[in-house]
Amino acid sequence: MTIYADLSPSGLLPAAVLRLVREHADSRPPENILFKVNKEVFDLYIRELPELVSVSQEEATKINMFLGTAATANSFTVTDRKYCSNCGRTLTFYDLFETGRKRHGDAFVRRFLAGGEHHIQVAARNQTIEADCTNCGTLNLIPAESYLHYSGSIGGSAYSYAAAARE
Repeated sequence: MTIYADLSPSGLLPAAVLRLVREHADSRPPENILFKVNKEVFDLYIRELPELVSVSQEEATKINMFLGTAATANSFTVTDRKYCSNCGRTLTFYDLFETGRKRHGDAFVRRFLAGGEHHIQVAARNQTIEADCTNCGTLNLIPAESYLHYSGSIGGSAYSYAAAARE
């Protein structure tokens, strides 16, 4: 189950909205929370992230072909390097993108990456993020206790998954 909160109205203070999102990420809620935010809040959130790992140009091209967009490789990122438990490949947003397509379907992925909205999802306590390695097919389970952010940001669309607060 996911709780949905629309915090996108322009009258809300971006810094206050972001504090609310962070408080939920820090406390690790019992259920996922999907916050709809406006572009200003989302951009503020992205600017404050640590080092980001981008997809390759080839992976960006594949994502763009699927979405019908022309975003750069820097539009699809993850924080912190996570490696495939089998082949050692650095897992990127592309692995999460392909896993999302398998698990949720193309329409769901298109809605969140090319639907013209901005979202920040806070992972529930004890949640694991699944990432099928696109090199060898191994299912990698990334515990929510480790820090991971992934983001797809295209034109007016963005989706961010904040798994846990950085210590």
